[in-house]
Amino acid sequence: MDSTFGTDSAFRDAIGEKYYYLANVRSDTLLWTEQPQFSYPPYKGRGPRPKKMKPPLNRYRLQK
Repeated sequence: MDSTFGTDSAFRDAIGEKYYYLANVRSDTLLWTEQPQFSYPPYKGRGPRPKKMKPPLNRYRLQK
């Protein structure tokens, strides 16, 4: 599987249900070593309150 398919998480999830696979992933891909806990960003006091949950920023780049 090339890096184009490697960036499509829905495709990887679907194929991973039935097959083992290897995929090229671009070196600028960000990842977590454990499943992240999503939460709402803190409200800054102006504008509407955040409605989208976000992952923590402690992620790693594949290539340093």
